[in-house]
Amino acid sequence: MLRTILPLSLLLGAPMIASAQQNIYMLEYPISIATGDLHDFINNPSFRGFNFGYRNMVDVNRAVGIDIGWQTFFEKKELATYYDGTAALTGVQYRYTNAFTASLQVDQVFCDGKDIRPFIGIGAGTAYFRRTLDMGLYRLEKDPWQFLVQPEAGVSLYLANGNALILSGNYYWGFETKQLDAQSYMALSIAFAFGD
Repeated sequence: MLRTILPLSLLLGAPMIASAQQNIYMLEYPISIATGDLHDFINNPSFRGFNFGYRNMVDVNRAVGIDIGWQTFFEKKELATYYDGTAALTGVQYRYTNAFTASLQVDQVFCDGKDIRPFIGIGAGTAYFRRTLDMGLYRLEKDPWQFLVQPEAGVSLYLANGNALILSGNYYWGFETKQLDAQSYMALSIAFAFGD
């Protein structure tokens, strides 16, 4: 019975984030804009993604944890040329990039005890980019793992019940590999945070 009540109480907003809490969980919806080589391949913004975050408050102003995320970019090009090595393909193209990210994060939180708390952070980890180009009968795919750096800045708005809404900006920068140039994008996110 306790196994059922505890998760329900967390979801319904029972004891949540307070200054003495140790664990914070975040469910996040990002809207992303491609930059660099990813923007050259797909220049549409992405509204399809989801992130999960966890932070442990090591003291009142510092937190360490992880971020795990997924973002899908898509664009249809009516008549475009794609260059791959010495090959050039021209036609109607469907371009996709799926980005799966995982990083260890360190955050510095300001204005402890206030309802509005700005923060900055930095993370490092890995990203798996699956790039697909479909054109007629042809499909080109690249799927490298890249080293990832993820700086972030945002603000937490604490609610009356101790939960928080978080508005943040993240920059995801995957380093170049032999298979694919550096992939990067910016994400503006809104998150719901709760803790124990």
